[in-house]
Amino acid sequence: MAYPVFQITPQHLYLSHYSQSAPIDLAFKVLVHARTSSPAPVLPTPMELPKHMHTTDSSFISSTTLPSPFQPTFVMGVKAKIEQSVPNCPPTMDEGDINTTILWDWFVKCENFLRHKNTMPADMVKTVVYRMTGVHAIHWLAANGPLLSEMDWDSYKNHLHALFLPSDWEYITRMAILHMKQDSKPFSDFALDIMG
Repeated sequence: MAYPVFQITPQHLYLSHYSQSAPIDLAFKVLVHARTSSPAPVLPTPMELPKHMHTTDSSFISSTTLPSPFQPTFVMGVKAKIEQSVPNCPPTMDEGDINTTILWDWFVKCENFLRHKNTMPADMVKTVVYRMTGVHAIHWLAANGPLLSEMDWDSYKNHLHALFLPSDWEYITRMAILHMKQDSKPFSDFALDIMG
């Protein structure tokens, strides 16, 4: 009995990366087909690839499509926590999702610590950059720590903003605040009353 030949495209590999059951389902279908006379298994429909992975051949596995070491993947479904046991110890950021509030908290606690220690501007980033913890952060810092350590404080902040926040994060935050309520009054009306 001849076994069917399947052409697995880069899209299917991408699908199997995000769906743990896809390779198992496909293997099961091939096994069932080999033992029965059922119709040949159908591969799962490929999901749409991100724009940077569109290609006509399998050369998509190149260094240009792999995640850059400058783009850590910290997303885990759990929010990161900023902890600082005592004021004379630098804060630590545990592994997890990073949003505007968490990043703001990280910068404020780091700046308070650096001010408390009278840290020179040239040493500010070096003092706190390795205080991100977790498996992903450790590997990311091992690859990028020296480059990050050479940045000044403002460049470091801008770099983390670019990595972890959407490009329109200020607009998103502003709209979220304006849609809040102050008692029964929309916050936007409350803000206009105060500014007026």
